[in-house]
Amino acid sequence: MRDPRRMARLLVQHLRLGVVMDSRDWERERLLLSLGEAAVAPLAEQLRVREEEELRRWAAGLLSRVGGAAAVAALRPLASDPEAEIRLAAGKLLASVRDAAALDVLSPLAQEGVPWMRYEALQAMGELGEPRALPVLLRALTDRDVNVRLRSISALQQLGAAAVPALIELARTVEPDIRASILSCLRHIGDPRAVSLALGQLDAPDRYVRSAAIACLGRLRPPEARAFLAARIADPEPWVRGALCDAFGELGDPASVPLLLRLLQEDGDSGVRAAAARALGKCGEAENAIPLLHLLLAEEDSMLLEALLEGLAVLGDARILELMALFEPRRLRGLSRKARVRLHRKADHAAGRIRSRLQ
Repeated sequence: MRDPRRMARLLVQHLRLGVVMDSRDWERERLLLSLGEAAVAPLAEQLRVREEEELRRWAAGLLSRVGGAAAVAALRPLASDPEAEIRLAAGKLLASVRDAAALDVLSPLAQEGVPWMRYEALQAMGELGEPRALPVLLRALTDRDVNVRLRSISALQQLGAAAVPALIELARTVEPDIRASILSCLRHIGDPRAVSLALGQLDAPDRYVRSAAIACLGRLRPPEARAFLAARIADPEPWVRGALCDAFGELGDPASVPLLLRLLQEDGDSGVRAAAARALGKCGEAENAIPLLHLLLAEEDSMLLEALLEGLAVLGDARILELMALFEPRRLRGLSRKARVRLHRKADHAAGRIRSRLQ
């Protein structure tokens, strides 16, 4: 391309209505974005056309996607623009370069207005990583809109350790569904200060809170985790027992193998048995594959079979390859062709992974 700036001006002329009409317009927009800084000046010119708000919103949105110092300079003066969508574009770009001024732009947009703008403002606040955003993010965590809550959780996770004390305090006063979300957020952050909260929620009446507490302990791996989790092996909720299996897998403690084998062989829920099979692959030695193989040759539940194959792939002992050769999905009654193909691929993947470990 001989003159990127000239090309950018031509593309903006084609696209300046801000309405994508066909695939050629998408391609022009993609090409314009690829020009980078050369696209900034012609797009910035569109921001000055005050009588065409749709055009200004389009240009501001593209500038926020172009990024870079020139785009920041073009959008910064619009942080106080009367048009909310333009303020959002300015705030998102400022957040992407960790400019603290973004917080004053994004905070009002995250708290009121049309839902999609709130979602994007919250997401940008997470990217900003500014601890002063914490009060707004915590309020959003209790919002009636589930998508607002999800975006706030994501933003709080990005904020990291700075959010932990406030999250722990809030968890003691909110409804069970929000408490479960907070525990999941703390699990993702991985801060050991959350251990006491998680231990205190293991016997909560709500199954989702119990599951989230179990998952949190599995991730944080405190020394006492296995003993506390083992005591919950008979929880009446399959959802919770499945979470226990996943947590045992994260702990990777061979002492958990007898409990996982018990769940694999005796639990009445196929999802729990599948979770136990996957966890066994993470915390056992090759000898623990024997009961897995027995089930593999006798089971007809495709979900459980997939989990068994995943567990076998992680265990990786040469003897497993010989017995896996006997596995034949075509013998299973009631399986669709798609399910059989999927099982074949899982078996091939497991065998390939085992061979690569033995080389």
